Amino acid sequence: MKLPTNTFLKNNIVAIATAFAAAFLLWYFFQRDVKELSVKILKSSSVISLDQNFSEGIDILYKSIPIKSLYIFDVLVQNTGNRPIETNNFDRPLTLTFVGQVAQQPFIISKKPDQLDPKVNIISNNVVEVNPLLMNSGDNFIFRVTVLNLRGDVSPVAVDGRVVGVKSISVQNETQQNGVWALLREYWVTILSLFLAVFIIVPISIIAYRYIDFVRFRISMEQVRSNYDDLANNPNIKSQISSLGKRLNIDGYDYKNNLLMLRVKIEDMLNELSRKHLVITNKGSLISMARQLSEKHVIPPSVTSALRDILPAINKELHSSITYLNDDDYSKIQKIALGITAELENLNFTGGSPCQMSGQVCPGCKQGIMDVAEGQEGVECNRCGLYIPAMIFKSAVSCITCNPLASQPNILK
Repeated sequence: MKLPTNTFLKNNIVAIATAFAAAFLLWYFFQRDVKELSVKILKSSSVISLDQNFSEGIDILYKSIPIKSLYIFDVLVQNTGNRPIETNNFDRPLTLTFVGQVAQQPFIISKKPDQLDPKVNIISNNVVEVNPLLMNSGDNFIFRVTVLNLRGDVSPVAVDGRVVGVKSISVQNETQQNGVWALLREYWVTILSLFLAVFIIVPISIIAYRYIDFVRFRISMEQVRSNYDDLANNPNIKSQISSLGKRLNIDGYDYKNNLLMLRVKIEDMLNELSRKHLVITNKGSLISMARQLSEKHVIPPSVTSALRDILPAINKELHSSITYLNDDDYSKIQKIALGITAELENLNFTGGSPCQMSGQVCPGCKQGIMDVAEGQEGVECNRCGLYIPAMIFKSAVSCITCNPLASQPNILK
């Protein structure tokens, strides 16, 4: 079975494009070269802090130096990019300037990997310098520094340095961040990755579901084609289909409107057969109604079989904005529906009215078919209920439609 994949691709182009775009963005995000050096203040601990409004007469000395405050900072330096930063990449060493006096030599409290050998030195009263070193992606170290007489009205530290490929180096104070924004800043890469993953997984799931549905639909169309071939080889039915198509003005509407009209017409005719033969059927399902009529020998099994083959395709087309039918498929389903309609007309309408009016198009609504009215002398439209009584005119039985000279008021009801 050859699948018309171009039709499937056309109907699902948005989902496919979304999945590919998200996958490309995710690939680009993780594969692009990024050189980045980050500095974060992980902890800021106040060991001593005197309130100037209440500390009059209180003196605290640190190594014989009077102090008002003493803070301990844990500072993280990390290569957060995906490219290594080499020793010779430092055009200007990384320095941290505190708004207070650095009390003692900073010392390393952790490093990753263990082979990393960072050096941090005091180069002035309030400035520490990190010696240039090789840092691969993910490498980091934490050093601790003690600061005296820290000013509380400004940011405690400023960062400077110049590294090849790194646009800028900024400091993040983790101790001052909390809530949602802190989480977003910390885990934005993970959040973005999950967001893009959703835009990959959801469209792919939709595409997979639709493709399975598409394959099933195309398999069902194979049976429709088989039924069409049977019709094409039956000259009597072909002639009826052609006549019925002209009568219903099939060429004046598009395929979808024709399928809707034929479905409604088939349903009306099955209901009429059920009423005439006193068969209680399930009004909610055409296939069930046709099956019950077939079991009562009202309609032949071939009609039920043909309905079972084409109704899923018709219902899908009428209730979905997505179509998997091409013009050839539409034409075949339409002709099978016309064949069913023609066969039901042969069953639904008995000839024998004196003027041969039964089986003709209703002169009133132009859509229904006239049939011999039960228990009365005349014909009745199966759609709008128009009744035309028979009458004796010039010693011959005729009806008002056949004989314009016989027109009388109130003869139609």
